[in-house]
Amino acid sequence: MPLSPQELHRYEENGFLGALDLFTEEEIFLYRSQFDELEWKEGRETCQVGLQDCHFKERFIWKMVTDPRLLDLMQSVIGENLVLLGTHFSANTLSRKRNTSWPGTRT
Repeated sequence: MPLSPQELHRYEENGFLGALDLFTEEEIFLYRSQFDELEWKEGRETCQVGLQDCHFKERFIWKMVTDPRLLDLMQSVIGENLVLLGTHFSANTLSRKRNTSWPGTRT
């Protein structure tokens, strides 16, 4: 699912995209459940700081980051040749005192 011309223009103008309907509700529920299980195993604090390169040991992360819909989207932005250099999850929970930074914002 490559970006539409309007989405691509928005990306080129702003340098980022907002939420995209990439995964189905069922897939999101499944991925979130698997992440919650991983958070239970690794510890909440570890997940808040960030999980890096878990795609090597967690099948669901590999499946998510190599999904053809995501790859199509990325290829429409940066071209055909993609390399996965790493994965990083940073969980922002309600009990956390600091904010997650988004492009173009300061915390």
